Amino acid sequence: MRKGRHSVPGAYYSLTFSTLNRNPILANSKVANIIFESFDWLEDEKRIVWLCLMVMPDHVHAVFQLGNTHSLSSVIKSFKNFSAKQINICLDRSGSLWQAAYYDHGIR
Repeated sequence: MRKGRHSVPGAYYSLTFSTLNRNPILANSKVANIIFESFDWLEDEKRIVWLCLMVMPDHVHAVFQLGNTHSLSSVIKSFKNFSAKQINICLDRSGSLWQAAYYDHGIR
């Protein structure tokens, strides 16, 4: 994990992550739906409980409670891998979709 980043099971987090080079690929309604389905998948896997999700053309804002079985960084990695595969299939494309970094804030 990045220096200063904490992963606390059961804690609430606000996250923002962006597409590679701020490509507005998320403006497509089918792609935006995949983002929601990806968060549903994380919830089904008991990795998070998501509370709020806002999909913008080139980035995503999310508020969720971290589950007890995975770290924050592993959840984000899983989300990015899962969603990128689904979006690439949907758009008949390949390659990276997400910026490597993300911004997180713990919520008290």
